[in-house]
Amino acid sequence: MLRVYIVFMWKAFLQRFTYRANSYFFILSSILRLSILASLWIALIGEGSVQDTTAADMMSFVLINMVVSALTRSSIGNKLAERFTDGSIAIDFIRPIRLKYYLIAEQLGENLYSTIFHIIPVVVVGLVFLDVQLPAAWWQTGMFALTLLLGIMLIYSINYLIGLLVFWMKTAFYTNWLLGALMELFAGSVVPLWFYPAGLYHIAMSLPFRFISFEPVSIFLGRTTWSESWTVVGFQLIWIAVLLLLEYMLWRKVQTKVIVQGG
Repeated sequence: MLRVYIVFMWKAFLQRFTYRANSYFFILSSILRLSILASLWIALIGEGSVQDTTAADMMSFVLINMVVSALTRSSIGNKLAERFTDGSIAIDFIRPIRLKYYLIAEQLGENLYSTIFHIIPVVVVGLVFLDVQLPAAWWQTGMFALTLLLGIMLIYSINYLIGLLVFWMKTAFYTNWLLGALMELFAGSVVPLWFYPAGLYHIAMSLPFRFISFEPVSIFLGRTTWSESWTVVGFQLIWIAVLLLLEYMLWRKVQTKVIVQGG
């Protein structure tokens, strides 16, 4: 069965080649964004440091976050809502594959294409022209990869869970807007959480969003110790388990409450 989902992932990867012209514009816009953010942090921090953070640290933060953002991007909730709206969700209930895993495989294929052809060229430019710091210890790279993998699982679970709410709300607009706002504010992918005021910082620390990108990036930058990184892994696993339990409960209700629109 795993082979089936790998095929779906590969097809989604290949389908992105249809929009190759868009890749050039995306790369150019990403390089422009990188240069703007780099200039901004250099202007704000200068030659010194703010809260033990130098401009070089922020160059690394911005660059690695581009990679993480590409790998953790998820539109699973939107795709689930579209299937609900056009009625194709009814067919998914009788297909011999799990809808969730199909959507995940498709998303992985799209994200891999985006990372390889959109982000890697930008990373190369950043490594050449910016003062980027790479991990000083081998374990940082390994723990970064592990926490990033768990972060991908976490965002996919959150997005799929939010997508299931469409069966009650009949639209995904409001939930997706709310999720996007929470991610922007509390994920720590735009501004590091260590720069947050105390109130927002404590709220962010109590939510799962920081485990998607901020914590893996912090490990990559060496701001998290070996023992602290395992604490991060533990919390990621706990959040994933909680979300899977909620998903299981919601999915059982969905199976008895399918109201197809447009089909």
